[in-house]
Amino acid sequence: MSFDAEYRLVYADLPLLVTNVGTFELMVSSMTVDVRVGAPGKTFTVWLSTAPQSTVIIDIGLNDTIAGSISVEPTMLTFTTTNWATKQVVTVVGLDDDDAVDESGLIQLRSRGGS
Repeated sequence: MSFDAEYRLVYADLPLLVTNVGTFELMVSSMTVDVRVGAPGKTFTVWLSTAPQSTVIIDIGLNDTIAGSISVEPTMLTFTTTNWATKQVVTVVGLDDDDAVDESGLIQLRSRGGS
C-alpha cells in the first residue's frame, strides 16, 4: 500500500485504519465494530476535529479479507466548512457467506481534500 507524502497514516490497535490528510484529524466514535450474520448492523460515527479550509471526502472501504462478508454504508462521507463537526453515521452489516468461519479485517477510512 502506498500513499502520497502528504498522507499521514494512523494505525489503530483495533480494526479501523484511519488515513488523514491536511491539518484536521478524522474522529471516530469507536475503533472496533463487531457484527454478526443475521443480526442488525452496527454503527459508528465520523466527524472532523477542526474545520477544514475546503471540502473533505472520506472514502470508506474494506480490506480483501472481509470484502464480500461485510457491507458498509455509505462508502463515502462529505464534510464541508459548515458541517465538519456534525457526526455522520456509518452502518456495518455482516453478510451471509458460504462458510461458518469467523472473519476479521479492517474497515479503512481515507481522507482527501480539505487542505
